[in-house]
Amino acid sequence: MRKPDKYAGFAALQGQVPEQDYCIESDPRNTSICIMALHGGGIEPGASELALALAGNDFSLYRFEGQKKQNNGELHIRSENFDEPKALRLAKSSRTVVSVHGVSDEGHDHDVYLGGLDEELKSRLIEILTRSDFDVVADDNPDHSGRSRNNICNRGASAKGVQFEITERLRRKMFQGWSLKGRGKRTPVFRTFVEAVRDVLLRSSDSRFFKLGKLRG
Repeated sequence: MRKPDKYAGFAALQGQVPEQDYCIESDPRNTSICIMALHGGGIEPGASELALALAGNDFSLYRFEGQKKQNNGELHIRSENFDEPKALRLAKSSRTVVSVHGVSDEGHDHDVYLGGLDEELKSRLIEILTRSDFDVVADDNPDHSGRSRNNICNRGASAKGVQFEITERLRRKMFQGWSLKGRGKRTPVFRTFVEAVRDVLLRSSDSRFFKLGKLRG
């Protein structure tokens, strides 16, 4: 069971946490897909780096990053409660939201857990990641299955998205070090994972022709 968050939502966090302790990046693009890291920076190390690489130049990107010297986990806000205005606007202007998270190794026998309500997209991701030798399963853990309608991954125009929960042991294999500097140096594991996921997302229908919540053409 995941311990309760210190802050019930962004308004509560904003009222108590100095602005220099976190950073928000919102980069909307003319695409149907948005990649999000709600718990980036030091909150769930590796999530920000993965989201940036998955978005590339093709998909919209949102990152909320903890930048405290320590105890960044205190900045964690559950996906069901994540109400930062820029994140909500970007989610609503996208058809599909793909959120990237980190999860502890404890109690998780597999390396990648896929949640969210987009069953078709999850199936394609599981297929390609399995072929790329990643240990990935559909997530049925109620703590992070991503099946709530309030989960930000399901708040795009389609009302269904995908949530990645990636264990620390796999994330550590993706970088040459676990510090911020170390995470700047990626391994072949990182590149293989990113290439596999991007291949599925780029093949998704209408991924390049969507703007402000409406399909074009």
